[in-house]
Amino acid sequence: MKSFKVIVIGDVMLDRYIIGQHNRQSPEADIPIIDVYNIQDKLGGAGNVANNLKALGSHPILLSAVGEDLAGNKMVKLLEESNIENYLTKDKYRCTTVKTRIVDSKFNQFLRYDEENIESISNTVCSKLIQNLNQLIKEQNIDAIIIQDYNKGLLSIDLITYVQKKCLQSGIKLLVDPKINNFKLLSICDVFKPNFNEISTFLEQLNIEKTPESLIHHLKEKELDYKKLILTLAESGVFYKDDNTSGIIKGKAIEKPDVSGAGDTVIAVLSILILLKFQIRRIAKIVNECGALVCTKKGVSTISMREFQEIINKIA
Repeated sequence: MKSFKVIVIGDVMLDRYIIGQHNRQSPEADIPIIDVYNIQDKLGGAGNVANNLKALGSHPILLSAVGEDLAGNKMVKLLEESNIENYLTKDKYRCTTVKTRIVDSKFNQFLRYDEENIESISNTVCSKLIQNLNQLIKEQNIDAIIIQDYNKGLLSIDLITYVQKKCLQSGIKLLVDPKINNFKLLSICDVFKPNFNEISTFLEQLNIEKTPESLIHHLKEKELDYKKLILTLAESGVFYKDDNTSGIIKGKAIEKPDVSGAGDTVIAVLSILILLKFQIRRIAKIVNECGALVCTKKGVSTISMREFQEIINKIA
């Protein structure tokens, strides 16, 4: 399969798993005591998108910002170990986002706590990100750019509009996985991939009934500015739409799914299929299968090239 160069722009974070065993309750409060025997740090956020692209044989280039802290240093180390090209701007006024989950051996969660700063990045950091983006586009043959939003402050209006302008000028495909902040602005792209909660929150402002059927009916009226739409509906499946066709791919039932990072896998798979010029209905079927597969894995995970190829071969 052809390898593509894809820039991933978005908030990075550490997904930390404190793994232990629950043997007793605390005498101090009605809470479990967890005897810890392992701690795992994984690439999260846009780092997980890059990791998925890498696992699928493409060449990701991660563009983001981290704090001047231990978590930021750990992020750099994980990226180096994964051999992922990256341009991380250090920001001494921010902390690196860390999601810490206390889990048992089967990754059942007892507790999660987050350390983060969700204020917008400074003009200085934004300028550095734009400088790195310009250099990458100038020096490398970039096939696509992914904007992966987590509402952690990286994607300012200035950065979003600049990326959109550069993609238009350079003929680079732009794929976006949005959150609710700047939702309509982020829809100005080649491929828009919200999930049900994100699109329903946006359309609630227009007094649209919050059901998949009503939302899909409204989307057919082209409220947003995308060229292609892949709308993930969790267990209800995937809705797809472009200028020529639209439809729903039925979802897959999964017992006790782990949805952490599933959207990252879907946008990575989606970018490769778009660059391979697959038809949108086939794309929707494949991302539906890939999203379901990664939800069967524990913790933030990727799908392998072998698994990806098997799904492609199965879906004509």
